[in-house]
Amino acid sequence: RSWDLYQEIPGLFGFVHPWSKERMYEDVRCNTDLERVDFLERTGIQVAASTFLYPGTEGKSRMLFGGEPIETHREAAPSFTAWRDMIRRHGTTTPCLPYLNIHLSRLTDGETLNGLAHRFPGAIPLNPWGEPVAYRQGWLYCILPQVGNPVGQHLNQLLELYLDELEFDGIYLDEWDHSRARLSYGHADGVSALLDTDGKMVRKVGFVPILSRDFQVEFATRIARRGLTLFANQFDATLTAAQLPIVHFAEPVDYGSYLLSAAQLGRTPLSLHLKPRASLFSTVREFLKRGVLTCHYWYYLHGEHVLKHCFPITVREVHPGAVVGMDRIITCASGRFSLGTRNPLKATIFAAPDGLLENTIHSGARDAEGNAVIDLSLSEEHVAVITEK
Repeated sequence: RSWDLYQEIPGLFGFVHPWSKERMYEDVRCNTDLERVDFLERTGIQVAASTFLYPGTEGKSRMLFGGEPIETHREAAPSFTAWRDMIRRHGTTTPCLPYLNIHLSRLTDGETLNGLAHRFPGAIPLNPWGEPVAYRQGWLYCILPQVGNPVGQHLNQLLELYLDELEFDGIYLDEWDHSRARLSYGHADGVSALLDTDGKMVRKVGFVPILSRDFQVEFATRIARRGLTLFANQFDATLTAAQLPIVHFAEPVDYGSYLLSAAQLGRTPLSLHLKPRASLFSTVREFLKRGVLTCHYWYYLHGEHVLKHCFPITVREVHPGAVVGMDRIITCASGRFSLGTRNPLKATIFAAPDGLLENTIHSGARDAEGNAVIDLSLSEEHVAVITEK
């Protein structure tokens, strides 16, 4: 509250896979354009993101990250732009966000690690032995974006491709804080060093979130000034980055993940569902117990379900079992609730197993200050969304 870090989550986020043949993805099983549009309606996805698949010259299509050559990204873009143009023709205006990882580059079309170093001189994080940090040894490597350096210049050109030439509605930023290389032993951030047992400085080093902070500000500001949407996986390591208008979410493996604690403290307490398949509505309830909202990852709720009613929301408070926004409260807890206004309230109740609409409760009750209140008694099977009537 004191830092004024409130950020609107503009809609229900979800991934689509227009390039894939993996039938584990539900949208891949849609056979016609009308089925794909209906998929968006049934799931309620209000912000769609997708990676790019590059046909390449090596006989195998591969996902792109960010540091690959601009022409490589241009050649891969039709896998998503064609899908976007298709839903537009059918009257669907869902914002479409291309995937981008500013910290990674894949070796494509025969490029070697030496070639990558030549393209991005002085802009590759190094391990303690002075070697480039591999995200996946032999084909995927970390890069370091900074204002004015070769990686930063490349990413700004890529932004022009995505937003000016291809006219996407924003960007989805993966691993926004850092990717594998949190620390570079080949760079100095001006404040960090390794010390010996006597407290003497042995070696200056650089933390990637600090090294890339100014670039993050410049990059995100360029997008925000256009009024476009920014979603990001991972949270912020600096206050400067935390003040950027970005919707963050977690990507936890299980309910005990520290990433959910990070989401509690972020400007947008939001998480993808668990990576392993589980009951999605149960996940929504369990995350709510932590004060965290849920969005789609690779499986989905359908019909008149609870996630369709959670967004847009600007979260101002989180509590055990409740997320309080400026115009709505999402809760799995029983009790008395108020939005702090005099307008009568309603609670829309959603039930297990599929999170579908079960009932709507209206209330005209008021507290001692005259603000509208509503009393709820919810079971373990329910989640309620409270709004003004």
